[in-house]
Amino acid sequence: MSKFNTGDIVCLKSGGPNMTVETVYNSEMKGQFAFAYELLRQKYPDSEVFYACKWFSGDKLESSTFPEEIIESKQ
Repeated sequence: MSKFNTGDIVCLKSGGPNMTVETVYNSEMKGQFAFAYELLRQKYPDSEVFYACKWFSGDKLESSTFPEEIIESKQ
């Protein structure tokens, strides 16, 4: 079970900007999302849930995917 849901506001535990969760990747993913999940598991073998997040850096929209262990809620 994931700690965060799509639309939640999170940030890195080490600090940084507020980010919005766009997609939750977990072992229940199907199709193209299952492939993306497996790639993430290869990069972070000790993690089971990942979050694709978006945020603004000035006027530029940024995005990345993070393992659950390194983000926390901002709400």
